[in-house]
Amino acid sequence: MKLLLQNGTVIDPGHYYQKADILLVNDIIDKIEPNIMDEEAEIVNVDGLIITPGLIDIHVNGIGGFDLNGFETTKETVLNVVKELHKVGVTQFC
Repeated sequence: MKLLLQNGTVIDPGHYYQKADILLVNDIIDKIEPNIMDEEAEIVNVDGLIITPGLIDIHVNGIGGFDLNGFETTKETVLNVVKELHKVGVTQFC
């Protein structure tokens, strides 16, 4: 499966901010460059959006009404925290 994100503002350590397209093949980034053409890809226009690498939150007590501070924290609570963090771009946390 191919997905082409077009016209986004990409934060890339090599170029900082750049207007570019991102081609994903099987959920893995294949290319980041301006004006990618691929007739097989599903195209999503992301003009006006910023695309960043996954964020890392170094201190999490909870989110979205889910609390990680109690002794009774369950696996379900942790999974709900993960889902809420993913919604805001956090892919790893402590």
